[in-house]
Order: sequence, then structure tokens, then C-alpha cells
Amino acid sequence: MTRPYGPVRLIPKGALLAAIMFVTSAAQARPLKLLVFGDSLAAGYGLAASDGFQARLGAALRADGRDVQILDGGVSGDTSAGGRSRLDWALGDGPDAVLVEFGGNDGLRGTDPKAMETNLAVMLDTLAAKHLPTLLTGMFPPPNLVPGCCTTRSSSRTSRPPRR
Repeated sequence: MTRPYGPVRLIPKGALLAAIMFVTSAAQARPLKLLVFGDSLAAGYGLAASDGFQARLGAALRADGRDVQILDGGVSGDTSAGGRSRLDWALGDGPDAVLVEFGGNDGLRGTDPKAMETNLAVMLDTLAAKHLPTLLTGMFPPPNLVPGCCTTRSSSRTSRPPRR
């Protein structure tokens, strides 16, 4: 059986984690604003808007009874360095929670994992200082671009952002 590729494959896990982490109370007067902040996977590059990660995540959360407004913070081609530089701007819409998704383009460009770790740590520290619940998503890099990082899907990474 073929497994879906890209964001579609992440929807069940992403929706479950987002629903658990970003639970809204029934008494909340307005929708929870969830910033999806990342690269082309977050932006849904090459997909119809209704098929992209943000649309599918929003639909899954609403189907679960969550009143949520997805804020688009996805930029195709972006790296963790680009995300770091535009984070303050992306927070301008006043999100209540943030889903951070970077690394695909860093991996494709052969970015040093330590540089990506630093960029992610700065972003996570900024979000923590603003008391925003944050879900950091991850992916395995192409093994030919980051040798020795991951040998199997069950192996742990050699470089991780600090635990938050």
C-alpha cells in the first residue's frame, strides 16, 4: 500500500497533536488563532489551496469541534534562517498558538544542522517569551545531504533543539 506524500501524510498526527495542545474552551468568545509558520510544506506549494496542509489541518480541527482560525505563515523556499528573520513580522496578527515547521529547505541546501538548531532555538525562545503554546514539527533530512544524521526512521537525531 502506498503511503501519501508530504503534508497529507502528516494530517492525522498533526491534527491530533494540534487538537491536544491547542484545546479551546467551549466558552471562548472568538476562534483560536493558530499560526502555521514554516516553509513550502506549511504553504502547500504546488497544491490547490483546499488540499494544502493549512486547509486540511483547519478542517480536521473544526471537524473535531475546535473553533480555530489558521493564520498563514508559510513561505515556499524558506529556511530556518528566513523563518528566524521574519518571526516577529509573522506574529503581527496576534496568534494564540504557533505550529513551527522548518527544515526541508535547510536539508536540501545542505545547511549545517547546528545552524538550523540555533535558528529553531531562537524561534522557540522568542515564542516562549511571548507565552505562546508552540508545536515544533520535524522531519528526517535526506540521508545523502546530512550524512550520519539518521540511519533509520526509528533512530534518534544527532542534533536536537533544546527541550522546551
